[in-house]
Amino acid sequence: MDGSLVALVPPPPGQVANLVNPPSIGYKVIIANAVVLTFSTIVTGARLFTRIFIVKDIGFGDYFLVAAWVFSVGAASLTCLNTRFGLGIHLWNVPASTSPNWLKVNWAAIFFYYVVMMLVKMSLLTLYLRLSPNKRFRLWVWAIMAFVIASSIGAIFTNLFACKPLALVWNKSLPGSCIDPPTFLLVTGCINVLTDFLMILLPIILLWTIQMRRKQKIAVIAILMLGSSVCVMSIVRLRYATVAAARASDITYTGVNLWIWSDLELHTAVLCANLPLLKPFIRCYFPVLFSEPSMPFYNIPDPGASGRNCRSVNAAAAGNQITLQNMDHIGRATSDKDNHTAVGWQDTESQEAIPIIAKDDVHIAIKPALTSNIQGIRAKG
Repeated sequence: MDGSLVALVPPPPGQVANLVNPPSIGYKVIIANAVVLTFSTIVTGARLFTRIFIVKDIGFGDYFLVAAWVFSVGAASLTCLNTRFGLGIHLWNVPASTSPNWLKVNWAAIFFYYVVMMLVKMSLLTLYLRLSPNKRFRLWVWAIMAFVIASSIGAIFTNLFACKPLALVWNKSLPGSCIDPPTFLLVTGCINVLTDFLMILLPIILLWTIQMRRKQKIAVIAILMLGSSVCVMSIVRLRYATVAAARASDITYTGVNLWIWSDLELHTAVLCANLPLLKPFIRCYFPVLFSEPSMPFYNIPDPGASGRNCRSVNAAAAGNQITLQNMDHIGRATSDKDNHTAVGWQDTESQEAIPIIAKDDVHIAIKPALTSNIQGIRAKG
């Protein structure tokens, strides 16, 4: 018999090897990746459009997120490719000749997984750094960022050099040793859940101390938490990792759910990390969703936005407390670097000034009832 038609392992009692046209559930992997990757691609594109053409402010967080999307496409491509080499097929129906290919692609896909998760978290943590000048908060962000980098690099290199010699990863006939896959998946999965949980807590702790309307505070916290909502998927993935490890004797079949949830976690992480920064895009093209007639409105027309008033800032005043919500991020505003005007409002009692950077054609409208403790400041930039 041709060596290419020799089963990788003998079938269990009561089963017959089918090496010609075996049944497969690999289509589930392809469908799941196609659907969620489409959404993450659309949202990533909307974020880039927003940052380049509306907000006009590209930062490190954007670079991290775009890189994460690129690697997520790579991870999805590798996982789908592996359905050609046995993913979704019972192990006794996989030809022995395809086993090295399956193991190589699986090894590469795991590398892409850890890179994507690191980049997404770096993007979110970079956003957190822009939320507040509070030293303690920023120290926590930097500490978590260092932990994410260290744990991710550790996981990446542990996977890259999982076996000694390296070829033992895809050629099990060689002498040598490898790390224990179940232990590796369990440890890295727990670390992943831990960092997700810490990143959920960060925006809650920060914003709960800020004086703003409860409804608005809850809404902002919910938006920021979206970027870390993949914690639930991380837990589900961890569960399927333990199941796959327990049934490793048929890993090409039992590992399907693990890879589906791994890729869903990647694409959802990219998608959710984009959402907090899409408010300018939604306000520009779907302004009815942000109609707040009770709040003073600052219109900053953008000539490059086809006549739409795509750049705006909302302000709400309650007593002596002024809260400015910029479309880019809380407490800061951005504009073109050239020919801009610095506009700000200052509480005359607290003397706290909050600047807004806008173009010369800024138009300000504020209700007289809200101006008792507010002094306008305008300075040519």
